[in-house]
Amino acid sequence: MPESDYEYDLLVLGCGPAGQKAALAVAKLKKKVAIIEPRFLGGVCTNTGTMPSKTLREAAIQLTNYRLRFVGTAFKDCLKMADLVKRVNWVIRHETEVIEEQLRRNGIEILPGYGKFKNGNTINIFDNSGKLLREVRTKFSVICSGTAPFLPENVPFDGRSIFYTDNVLSIKELPASITIVGGGIIGMEFCSIFSILGIRINVVEKRPEILAFVDRDIRTNLISQLDVRNTQFFLNDSVASIRKTKDDHVEIRLDSGKSILSQMALFCTHRVVATGDLGLNKVKVDVDERGMIVVNDFYQTSNKRIYAAGDVVGHPQLASTSFEQGRIAGTHAFRKKVPPMSAHFPVGIYTIPEISFVGPTEEQLSAEHIPYSIGKSFFKESSRGVIMGALDGMLKLIFHQESKKLLAVHVIGENATELVHLGQAVIEFGGTIDYFIDNVFNHPTLAETYKYAALSGLNRMNDV
Repeated sequence: MPESDYEYDLLVLGCGPAGQKAALAVAKLKKKVAIIEPRFLGGVCTNTGTMPSKTLREAAIQLTNYRLRFVGTAFKDCLKMADLVKRVNWVIRHETEVIEEQLRRNGIEILPGYGKFKNGNTINIFDNSGKLLREVRTKFSVICSGTAPFLPENVPFDGRSIFYTDNVLSIKELPASITIVGGGIIGMEFCSIFSILGIRINVVEKRPEILAFVDRDIRTNLISQLDVRNTQFFLNDSVASIRKTKDDHVEIRLDSGKSILSQMALFCTHRVVATGDLGLNKVKVDVDERGMIVVNDFYQTSNKRIYAAGDVVGHPQLASTSFEQGRIAGTHAFRKKVPPMSAHFPVGIYTIPEISFVGPTEEQLSAEHIPYSIGKSFFKESSRGVIMGALDGMLKLIFHQESKKLLAVHVIGENATELVHLGQAVIEFGGTIDYFIDNVFNHPTLAETYKYAALSGLNRMNDV
């Protein structure tokens, strides 16, 4: 196709984290870029997923005075769901305005509607009813259409007492009890939020452990804190049936025969990729057995003119990595040199307390026969931790037994998702735990816990 026949250099399908960064990266190269978005700027991340849940968490912590719990400050009485949602709605509006302004400033067009490939260089845009709005031609495309919640057909979602993650903000009144189905990241984040609001929590998880991929010590710490907050776990079990009772409660029967009664149920099970209506078969874009789009290290699909980034390509499905994937995809499409994404990216879990880690767990290192030692420090032994009232936090370093090279950092506690980045930098540059021992840190700070953990590790290794 002649150059003059292309309307755009790049079309992006979806305006979530990956879509935004792909579009911005290419716009910075003075290319003509547009984003096809059927619903709202920012995608699920800004409107129903990451930002709302994290804001809900922060609002709950602030309005309950949770950070002051160790000094006996009282829980705020008569807290309402509307108090929490008000803050969430403000953040969504603000984030959407920032995204809109950023795209406008960089000359990126927004094309409302649903995109579907006609061929490798042509995308049709439809409205909600399926009416064709326009046909656009592009040199390259990036698929960033994200995911949608999996909704079991046998669950009578009604938006009154049975919810799923994308409509949880429509809860009108806080319940006295709630059953959360799914003990993964999303489920445990909502479990943490509702538990500090004084709500009785039941968690149903089909696996033997919640957050099974998280370090054992970190997971144990979280569970012990949730136990105190009136949380009961039903592990290695699944929902057999669910019904509404006459008094408008929700009764869930499990495969094990147990019955759980609560005022509400929230399903936080897995999400599915939103690629079914894109016409991928017409453009020979390969997908795996789960429907995830297969890509190379630069997020290029089996069709060399089509890239994919974000949740549609599978693990790790984090907003943070989606931003980077989108940037790499857009840059690579126009033959600009860009390195693959580093393998040393952190995972942040916004439970209460926060969890974050970078690098493998002890179990993974043992399976690979890598000799390691560990060092731990506890926030209650840190002056800053005591000042903040973050007495239940912990930082764990895993390092090579012979070279002392830092292999992993696992943190639970206040500001864990910030604190992890110091360890991430040392791992990325191949540093050892000597960095923490030999350098001066501000006092009092939580960063000092790295020094304490490193010293603990050396003492443990030398049996001092």
